[in-house]
Amino acid sequence: MFKLTGNILPRFSLLFITLSLAACGGGGSSGGGGSSDDGNDPGAVATAVKPGIFVTTITPDSGDPDTEAFTLLSSSGEYAIFTTTQTGTFGTLTVRSDDTFSDDDGAYVFLDEKWMSIDGSLEGKSISSEEFTATFTADTAEPSVGLDIAGIRFNELSDLEVTLQELSGIYSLPNNTFVVTIVADGSEGRVTGSTNDECSIDGSITIPDPAYNIFEGSLTFDGCPGIEEATSEQRNGNYQIIGYLRPLRDGAKKLVFTGTNGEVMSLFSGTN
Repeated sequence: MFKLTGNILPRFSLLFITLSLAACGGGGSSGGGGSSDDGNDPGAVATAVKPGIFVTTITPDSGDPDTEAFTLLSSSGEYAIFTTTQTGTFGTLTVRSDDTFSDDDGAYVFLDEKWMSIDGSLEGKSISSEEFTATFTADTAEPSVGLDIAGIRFNELSDLEVTLQELSGIYSLPNNTFVVTIVADGSEGRVTGSTNDECSIDGSITIPDPAYNIFEGSLTFDGCPGIEEATSEQRNGNYQIIGYLRPLRDGAKKLVFTGTNGEVMSLFSGTN
């Protein structure tokens, strides 16, 4: 049964009150998937760090204050490290036999008046199966970007055994600014949706490992108009997403996912 008992981390609850769609972009290039190292499959990421949701701290090398964030990690190696201030690092990990991991083709996506996307690399190691440290570096950026990242797994939420049937439903942001419908269809969930500025969304999600409360998928945004922060072309496209389902009171559920099309970032936290 999909159930969350005990106390939810207060910081976790407060942070996600402000989550919203951020599908508006500014130039850059996309992050891609990692490749196996020493014969290891990226799907073996659970041997270094268990898949799930991680309470995360990001320390910029610029001297700016630490930022509270969250990391979502799939058993396939796909990850997202993101904040509610519309910044995220996305990619796919390669795990080595010494429990270190890397992504040579990551993307750092952020909003600074206009959306920006920077290619970079991530290097990290597991402190335990429930804790990691990592560094994201983009030396070719001007100025360069360096982020020290530390994450601790939120076990109670991560270890819920979610199913496609439990993910199925209609979820929306306040005032229906973004609505998503999920329908279980065999081994995947079909996703449709729309925003109040006429973006249409279509795609699918899968659950890589039903032992963990993590899903991933691909959503196509189409028909999005240009806005102040981005052009229509930058907002449209294919977004690789990763997310989870959180049970609320009285049978209600919250769907959270984030992803990027390489130009912009999308962040959704809707309830049914």
